[in-house]
Amino acid sequence: MLNRKELFCLLYLFNCQVVFSDQIFINAKVYLGQRQFASAFIVDANRFAYVGSNEEALKLRKSSSKIIDLHGKTVIPGLIDSHIHAIRAGLNHSHEISLEGTRSIKEALHKIQRESKLLLPHQWIVIAGGWSELQFKERRRFTYGELESASNGHPFYVQLNYSAVLLSRQAFSELQLIDQVELLSNLIVETLPNGRPSGWLLGSSRAISRIFDLLPLPNFSEQKRSTLLFFNQLLQYGVTGVIDPGGYNIKLGAYEPILQLNRESKLKLRVRFHICAPSDGAELEDFRAIVANPQFNVSSSFLKFNGIGENVTWSMYNNDSPTAEQKDHLFNVLSWAAESNLPVTLHWNNNQSVHHLLDVLRQVHALHNLSSLRWSIAHLMDASAYSISEMGEMGIGWLVQDAFYFTGRRYLSQHGIQDASSIPRIIHALERGLHIGAGTDAHRVMSYNPFVSLEWLLDGKTVDGLVLGDANERPDRFGAIDLYTLGSAWFTFEEHERGQIKPGFLADAVVLDRDFFTVPLHQISSIRPLMTLVDGKVAYQRKGLSVVHSR
Repeated sequence: MLNRKELFCLLYLFNCQVVFSDQIFINAKVYLGQRQFASAFIVDANRFAYVGSNEEALKLRKSSSKIIDLHGKTVIPGLIDSHIHAIRAGLNHSHEISLEGTRSIKEALHKIQRESKLLLPHQWIVIAGGWSELQFKERRRFTYGELESASNGHPFYVQLNYSAVLLSRQAFSELQLIDQVELLSNLIVETLPNGRPSGWLLGSSRAISRIFDLLPLPNFSEQKRSTLLFFNQLLQYGVTGVIDPGGYNIKLGAYEPILQLNRESKLKLRVRFHICAPSDGAELEDFRAIVANPQFNVSSSFLKFNGIGENVTWSMYNNDSPTAEQKDHLFNVLSWAAESNLPVTLHWNNNQSVHHLLDVLRQVHALHNLSSLRWSIAHLMDASAYSISEMGEMGIGWLVQDAFYFTGRRYLSQHGIQDASSIPRIIHALERGLHIGAGTDAHRVMSYNPFVSLEWLLDGKTVDGLVLGDANERPDRFGAIDLYTLGSAWFTFEEHERGQIKPGFLADAVVLDRDFFTVPLHQISSIRPLMTLVDGKVAYQRKGLSVVHSR
């Protein structure tokens, strides 16, 4: 028989965690959700068993209870990013460099240079997005010479949103781009005032994505490890769950690492995923096969298939002027999804052309009432009152991200202050009964830091200080957290067990280093979790965190 020490060693080796029969958290400022607070809560197994006062919580103490004194720290429900490409990002995370938090070209280049020294010979430097030149005090992009100097001889690929990429000569050669005639025809070589090429290639989102798809992929084992590292990064930011919309360029084989991790019970982050149409022209046949395939139709506490999207038909994806035939094709696929009771998430970027999508949705709704299916439209940051009304009548929810934190100034220059005055109409939508989930659209478009997104929801301020939108359309701090928790949970039919700290709900919670509800608004983006609980277990705890444990 194993002694106590040997048992604990064995559990450690198998990456298991010892869980007390219950854990009592006291002396905290616990935001339960929906504008309610408490000072204590109890976790029993993987659910909240009690919320209320310190005194009442301690009366429920057992001999096996573990008591954690949080010394007045603020606790919020676990954050749920309602639209983040987490599965795709995870595949390459350990092979990429993030510019999250860097505030100058010099600082960013120093980070690239430092991390390049840790790479193996000939290993690529990849920066796949999640940054903007406006986050730098210089308000400009990198030059080719700067990246060449910082890269220490490694081939590099630097992507700015879905609009531009900077490739080293070595990278250009290794990807054999000179032979990609059709792809190159869809790219513009940026030139400097002296007529020489800057090194930056400009193009559409599809063209940029096609270049990225040429990059060398990590092997299967590295993809699994990288996925866990990325998910651990999200846990460090208090994200306990994600809704992944797929991505039109993510292939079905890309899901195998996370499916395998789920089979191995290694996931600590709750993932609800959609699958996009794998191929152009065969969307309906492909979706029927996917739904019938038990490999994808998985449903566990940590991994669950949540429907189709965000690219439902290729011909309607990022197409502002679809033909009648293309709209009919989308109608056929969506009608099948409605008949099959499948949730759907749809990508649409602008209100000017969203009437095409709404036309199709109205036709489907006339035949199959959509109000119970939890369908959603992502992005659409400039949704008009009319578009919001149309969505509300069909019961279609809205997934709101903070991409305008990086791109708001560009939108203003293209559309003017009048169009930017109400972006986004969150309060208007809520008052009309729309369900809204908050998120980031990370990691190529935005940073995956939820506190940046929360701050933007509250002040409408871009990374370079431009204020967009109407203050009357912004939620208050309670509302912002609710959008990021209970609001997101609605889209996965889990609002009765996730998104609040409430008896019977899954025990997902975040202990913060500062009080979200009282710190100056401009400091919200710099809040960081001290501890993240998922399923009643400590999924992340900051080193040096001092909490009192007693038995």
